[in-house]
Amino acid sequence: MTHHPSLAHFLKEGVESLAKGPVALVLAEDEVEIASTIRHHLDLGFKRVILFAAHDLARDLALPAKVQRVDQDVRSDSAVVDTINAVINAAPGI
Repeated sequence: MTHHPSLAHFLKEGVESLAKGPVALVLAEDEVEIASTIRHHLDLGFKRVILFAAHDLARDLALPAKVQRVDQDVRSDSAVVDTINAVINAAPGI
């Protein structure tokens, strides 16, 4: 697993992981079923899973190499839309 301390860092240093799809974006508001959700998406054939979660969530999960974790608070009113739009803009067509 690769870790990015912020969305800005991911968009600068990790955006190459978006080059080949499909890519799953998982936005975790709490710790319920994070590992099983990631495993499910990888089993479906996603090449990468990008996990967006607050820095204090799921810190001790052993995540596969195909997962990139981005510290991002997804609980605010516009966080989900802002996060997804930023990734879409960084990876048009994927």
